[in-house]
Amino acid sequence: MSEGMTYDNKDKMKDTINHWHIKQNREIKNTHSDTTRLRYKCVSAQCRWALVARATGFGNTWAITKNVAKHTCHASASRLDHAQLTSAMVANCIKLSLEKNADISIRAVADLCAERYEGIVPKYNKLWRGRELAIARAFGSWEGSYGLIVPLLEAIKRSNPGTQYKIVSKPTTKPGYRFFMRAAWAWGPCIAAVGHLRPVISIDACFLSGRYKGKLLIVTGYDAENQLIPLAFGLVENEDFENWGWFMKWVREFVIGRNRYMCVVSDRHKGIKKVFIQDDLG
Repeated sequence: MSEGMTYDNKDKMKDTINHWHIKQNREIKNTHSDTTRLRYKCVSAQCRWALVARATGFGNTWAITKNVAKHTCHASASRLDHAQLTSAMVANCIKLSLEKNADISIRAVADLCAERYEGIVPKYNKLWRGRELAIARAFGSWEGSYGLIVPLLEAIKRSNPGTQYKIVSKPTTKPGYRFFMRAAWAWGPCIAAVGHLRPVISIDACFLSGRYKGKLLIVTGYDAENQLIPLAFGLVENEDFENWGWFMKWVREFVIGRNRYMCVVSDRHKGIKKVFIQDDLG
């Protein structure tokens, strides 16, 4: 990295700067960042290293305009994490592996980072954010048209033949965007197992506590040894009659089958009780 070097875009330049410092086992901090300027300096107060970059004004390219002094700080002999190994760097590290396996585990993400960066492994939350970012880059973000859930389910469906899903959304005032309302899905192998299960299913709902609020609806079955099998899942905004009715009708048609009868075990939520009064729902 020297004065005058140019990069295709700001993100690529930041990745190059971070990658170099990870290899050198030195840490820097971002002191300023906007649409036209970017500044870094060493975390050590005794080190005079600093870097300034600017947008060139030609397309999206950026250039390093000042690179003051060399690092005079002492690198740590060993470390488990590194400030420059950001979630974006983690996403770059697992890009190829994620395209082959959309269900890559956090343990696998950690192993790939350790292999590439000589044993340095980010903390769990950084690994998780990096995996989320890589999925968004590969399949689209939740905020896009239909969001992430459609391409992600399609990717899983290709490796699990027979998988069924349904998503309900409505248009928004922003062109190309839709408002997510509800979704339901069931994996192909679980649907194929329905005919071999006991004629009993359990249904329940739990609340989501992450960034995206709502309720997760679940249907489970029992095999001959009373082992649980997850048959279907649903994502809805609220646990009420409308959402339970929509979900159970979908389960009846695409998972259980209209010619098979099941005993349903539930917590007798008022929305569930109302569903089973309606002949056309479940």
